[in-house]
Order: sequence, then structure tokens, then C-alpha cells
Amino acid sequence: MRHTWPGNVRELQNVLERSIHLADGDELGMEDLPPILTEEIESESSRAQPNLLEKELEKTELRVIKQVLKECGGNRNKTAKLLGIHRASLYRKLEKHRLL
Repeated sequence: MRHTWPGNVRELQNVLERSIHLADGDELGMEDLPPILTEEIESESSRAQPNLLEKELEKTELRVIKQVLKECGGNRNKTAKLLGIHRASLYRKLEKHRLL
């Protein structure tokens, strides 16, 4: 309930349907959700007290994204491909770093 969904409703529905189909029991638990969701939920709880490593990783992520965006002339599709991430992930990172 605390997790903010970065995608659209259809994506959320697909993730939940997939989780339900792959779940072992009658109830859907954290272990049934895809790792990307559980990792984000765990990192949200640790954000209350960000540690030094997390801060440095975010600085590095921001620096690399800016550098690759510049190399790609601002083309976000090329940037995502060069970074090896999905375009939607790049947009989430751009929002996180307030680059949109």
C-alpha cells in the first residue's frame, strides 16, 4: 500500500496477474511479487535514513545519466539503450533526479 507505482494501471494489473498465477498459496505475499517491486519497497524503507553508500551511488547514477544523455544529444531512447535499461526505467530515474 505504501509503494508508489511508477507505471500505468495496465502495467500494475499485469504484474499482479502474473504474481497471482505464479503464487504457491491462496494468498499473495511479498515473496510472490517480482524482485523489482520488493527491492523498491525495501529501499523506500531505508530511505528514511539514507546511508553514505546510497548517497554516493545516486550521485554516480546522476553523473552517468547526464553524461550519456549529453553524448546522445538528449535522445532518451539511445540513452536508455546505452545504459542497458528500459526506457521507462530511464524516465523514472530522470524524474527521481528531477531532470524531466
